[in-house]
This record gives sequence, structure tokens and C-alpha cells, in this order.
Amino acid sequence: HQDDLEYLELLSRRTRLFALQAQINKAVYHESFDHDLLSFPPLIWVVQDFVQASKAGETPTDWLNKLVASSIKENQDFDLGLAEIFADLHCHPIFIPSADKKILEDLSTAEESDLTADFKSDRDALKLRITENIKPKMKLNSPIRGPELATLLRVLVSASNDGSLPEIPGRWKIFLDQLKVSSKESCIRFYNSELVSFKNLSGNLPINTTKLYIWHRDTLAKTEELFHKLLLGYNELVAVPLSDLVSKLESKYAQEKEINLKRINSKCIETKQQQSITAEQMMGQLELPQRMDEMREYIEYVKRECYKDYWGVVNYLSDVPDVRNISNELLVAIDEIADLFVKENLRKINEVYESAKQVGIAKFRSSTEFKEQEPLVSRELKRVSDLAKVDSRKAAETYADPSLDKGSYKKFLDDLNESLEKEVISLSETNLNILSSKCLQVISTLKLAFISRTGSDHVKLPTFEESLRTQLNLEENKIYREYTDHFNQFTEFKEVAELRKRLEQEIKLLAGQRVQENLDALTKAVSIPLTNAMSIVKLSAAKYDTVWEFKTFVKKVCSGELAKGKAMEWSEEMRSNVIDNFIHNDEYIQNEIQSRDGIFSMIKGWIMWILSFFFN
Repeated sequence: HQDDLEYLELLSRRTRLFALQAQINKAVYHESFDHDLLSFPPLIWVVQDFVQASKAGETPTDWLNKLVASSIKENQDFDLGLAEIFADLHCHPIFIPSADKKILEDLSTAEESDLTADFKSDRDALKLRITENIKPKMKLNSPIRGPELATLLRVLVSASNDGSLPEIPGRWKIFLDQLKVSSKESCIRFYNSELVSFKNLSGNLPINTTKLYIWHRDTLAKTEELFHKLLLGYNELVAVPLSDLVSKLESKYAQEKEINLKRINSKCIETKQQQSITAEQMMGQLELPQRMDEMREYIEYVKRECYKDYWGVVNYLSDVPDVRNISNELLVAIDEIADLFVKENLRKINEVYESAKQVGIAKFRSSTEFKEQEPLVSRELKRVSDLAKVDSRKAAETYADPSLDKGSYKKFLDDLNESLEKEVISLSETNLNILSSKCLQVISTLKLAFISRTGSDHVKLPTFEESLRTQLNLEENKIYREYTDHFNQFTEFKEVAELRKRLEQEIKLLAGQRVQENLDALTKAVSIPLTNAMSIVKLSAAKYDTVWEFKTFVKKVCSGELAKGKAMEWSEEMRSNVIDNFIHNDEYIQNEIQSRDGIFSMIKGWIMWILSFFFN
């Protein structure tokens, strides 16, 4: 039987182990390590009272080897190894010794003649096999004799007294051990099956932790009761395995509790996210812009609804602190979403107010448009600006609903007023630009008038310089009066006065040009005396080293020539101006002046000029 083979293999291995431990124990055994003591003799398996028909050619030993091989294949956990432990395996069956019932009850009363022939044949064959195959116990290639056997016996006794002999468990003990293991496994399976059923009742949802604990407590009590029933009658076997069973189930419960807490947390987070999406969708249904007070009320309504829906889903899990913490996170998330919608609503409100402001600005500009491109005096400009601001505010306020948001509406009014003030400034600048353009137009007209009035049609050249200057001064004053009369209502504008200065400069320039033209005409009129003077200058020019000497000489010669002709009637100043103009325009004289222009000449000229005041 397979159990017999396993038991034999166990005994053999324990015996071999004892022999090995005996050699290792130096306190008892002092010889060298010997493999002969670890070897086993051939094994003869005697099967008594047995007979069996076998296949053709199969001996009992073949049958035993086949049985050992099949037992190894059936047991996947380990090999029996009987063929490795014993030097040889033999099987010897012995037939029933007698057919007499009384003899079978006590074989010691049987005579040789009472035994069956088959039994005696099998017995004799067994004896022969034993005697032929028996071998003495060897040690170092020598048979162990009496003293060595006595020593081994002493070792065996000492080992037995020291508790060194391996304990061979009985089959009953093995049965009890297996019963404890199977009972514990059955209880664990019971607990697990109850756990699966309990989790299925929850619909695969997180479980209330209090209910989970109550279930565990009750199921653990049932499991302990079941364990006691499975080991009924073996109270001494219950304590240790029950403690181990409870420890395993408590560990299982702790694991399930941790998983359940994670599922609760996950469920709460999932519900929070769903309600956050719902809140965003509800707020997204609003058509912006909305009145800010109504929008805030709606946001509070959304928060209440989403918060209520959240607790409607996870209220049965409220014994876990994370559930309330995540509900607070939901409120924070909704507030963040609401902030985005509030900002967007404010942006839309500001767009409305901005459009209204642009309407007001457009109204102001249309009301203050300069259709005739004529400047306005300050009083009229202020009156037009004030009326335009009033109309602009009315137009803007028509498009701006003050109930949208009080703060934004106040800012809108401030921005509108600021923009209108900028428009007033811009209007003033535009008015000033128009006034400046008007002034420039008038200045251009007056310049043309001055040119016309002092031209050849009215003033014949050459003429006496004093007469010309007097006429030019009269025309200048007339031009200035015409400018002042034209802009007498705009005297408060400094630009009018500044442009008058510009007019004066340009008129002075034109008058100077007319004076120069008169000098050129006078110079041309006395060209013959001046030509004669140039002939004299060219003859004596080399005598004068400095610019001052040379120019003084030229003026003296020219003045002498002019005093002989029709220039006699001219004033001294008039003749001097004509001479200066001649010197300035004559190329020869300018070249001579440049040839004498130098540091030495300039210093000498200064000295002579200064001395002229003392010796003139």
C-alpha cells in the first residue's frame, strides 16, 4: 500500500539521519567519518498470507519495483527514494501456512506436518535468500565484530537517553495534524465565502465601516464556533490553532478594512468630481451678463444642491472623516468654478458698460463736430462742451443698466466722466488747431497784402531811404491792426499772440527785403561814380595791409565820388548805406578783404581802429 511505502521510507530516512548525527557528535564518536555506517543492506519485502497471479514473466520483485515507481509518480511533492536508500529491493510472498483454523490461531502449536507445502516452499526459499545475501556490517572495509557492536549499542542507548533519536509520528498524530489543518482551512473558506456574500449584498459599493466591523465580529464568532464543532472532543487541540486562525482572520479583516477605506475615498472623490461637473454645467446654462446679486444667489443655490446630492450618495459612509473632508473640498471646488463664472460675468458687464461709454463718446463727438471749421471763443466752447457732456451721459446711461453691478456701474460712470473730460481736452485742442490754421491763413493773406502794397505798383524804386522806411512802417502797422481786428475775440488764446509775433517777424523780413531792393536800385543809380571810385581803389589797394585800412580807404574814395554827382542830395546815412551795399556785393573788394584776413592783420586793424578815435 502507498502509505506503507511512505512509512517505510520515513523510518529509513530517520534511521540514516540518526547514524549521520551519531558520527557528527564528537563527544560520543571520535573516529573518522565513515560512509559504510550510512549504507543499508538489501531490502526484502515479505508479503505473508498472500498469493496473486501476475503477468507472464513478471516476478514479485518486478511487481515491487513497479509499485515503488508508480507511487513516486502519484506523489508529486517528493520522491520516496527507497531504491536509493537500500542497496537492493526484493519481494518475497509467503502462502498461508495452514488450512486449519486452530493452527492459524496459534502457529506455535503447529508441527512441520501441519504446514502447507506452498508455505514451506516459500519459507525455505526466504531462508535461503537471507543466508545467501546477508552481509556483515562493515567499517573501514572490515566487518564489525562484538566490541564494535557493543560500542554502537552504547551509542544508541546514550542517544536515546539524550533525546537524540528522531521521533516517528504515529498515524493518529498525523490524522490529528491533518484535522487541525483542514479545520482551519475550512473556517477560512467559510469566512471568505461569507465575506464575498456580504460584499455582493452591497452591490460592489464601499461598505459602511461600522457595518463592516459588526459583520466581522459576528462572522468571526461563527467561525470560532465552527472551528470548535470541527474539533469537537479535541479540546486540547483547539487553543493554538484557534489563536492562529483568529490572527489570520483579523489580518484578513484589516486588509479588507484598508481596501474599503480606499474605496470610500475613491467613491467620495468620484462623487465630488461628478458634482463639480454638475455645478459647472448648471452655471454654464446662465446667459451672461447677469445681475451680480442674482448670480450670487444662483451660485449659492447650486452649492446647496450639489452639496445635498453629494451627501445623498455618500451619507451612509459618513462615519469616515474623509467623507466630510472631501465634502469641504467640493465646496472649495464649486467656489473656484463660481469665481471663473463671476469673472466672466464681470467681463461681460464691463463690455456692456464699455459699449455704453463708447455710445456716450460718439454722442459727444457728433454734438461737438466743427462743421464750418470755424474756431470757437472760450465761452462758446465751454457752453458747447457742457451741453455735449450732458447729452452724452444721458445716451450712455440709456445703454448701461445700473442694476448689473453697483461697483462696475460706479467705475463705468467714473470712466465715462474721465473719457468725456479727455474729449473736452481733445475738443479744445481741435478748436485750437482750427484757430491756429485760421491764423496761418490770415497771416498768409496779410503777407500777400503787404507784398502787394509795398510792391512796384505802389512804391517806385529807387527812392529816398527815409521815405521808404516811413511807408513800410505805415503798411506794417496796418497789417498788424488787420490781424488784431480779425482775432480780437480770441485774445485769451496765447497761440494768437505767438502767431502775431511770427507775423511780425515775417513782415520785418519782407520789409528788410524791400529796403535791400531799394539799396540795390540806389547802388545801380550811382554805378558810374562807384566805377570811377573802383579804378582809384585798384591803383592804391596795395598800400593798405589790414582789412580795416583797406575798407576805410574804399569808403573814403566812394564817398568822395558820390559827393560830386546826383547823390549830393542824399543824406550822409543814405550814401553810407549805399557804399556798404556796394562793398558787400563787389567781387573784387571781397577778394581783397579776404586776402587781408588774418591774425596779424586783424590785430593791427584793431589797433589802428582804436587809434583813430584819438587822432581823427
